[in-house]
Amino acid sequence: AAQAIAENNGGYLATIKSADENEFIFSQINEMVYFGLNDFEMEGSYDYFNGETVSWVNFDICSFCNENSSEMDFVVMHNWNGKWSWSNYYNSRKYIVEIPCGSTVTSPTINNSLIAQVPNQLDFEQLMIEKLYPNPAMDFMYTTIQSPMEQEVELQIFDARGSLMKNITIHLQKGKNVTRISISDLPGGFFSVYIPTAQGKNSTKRFVKVRG
Repeated sequence: AAQAIAENNGGYLATIKSADENEFIFSQINEMVYFGLNDFEMEGSYDYFNGETVSWVNFDICSFCNENSSEMDFVVMHNWNGKWSWSNYYNSRKYIVEIPCGSTVTSPTINNSLIAQVPNQLDFEQLMIEKLYPNPAMDFMYTTIQSPMEQEVELQIFDARGSLMKNITIHLQKGKNVTRISISDLPGGFFSVYIPTAQGKNSTKRFVKVRG
């Protein structure tokens, strides 16, 4: 379905041919996403939907990631380290579409799209979580938060089920703030950092806690 939408817009699910291309896409995502690599037609034979040859790979089959199998035919990029693992036909995820220069986009507002935009001045006038690192993390991590003013904010950490695991008050200065947060008391798994007073996509980031 994703490839059909890509073709209708003059493109295809993205090819990744180098570490630089991989890093660019990684910098734009905050969840696992599909791109064009797959072995749907023949198990074990890697292909891109647009027919380009596979010249570079970046797999990392972590402890909770899917290995390649007859049921896992489509490659996803991890949002915590930019590396890849496998997913199947029944997993609905966002995806990266590559559109050659000169093509006309017919459906730019499709719901399942990721669009990279150059930041504008308004971004620096809003409260926003910019980054979490390292990711995955073990005992602690750092948050980079942009604040338009000096203020105290509530920072919450939720697990994958939506249960509140931690609630922290952070004092922010105007501008960029880096705060160290202990996560040694959290179990291993997927979590979200959320600031209730931030807006929209600026209010949350996801991370992976590795068991110690």
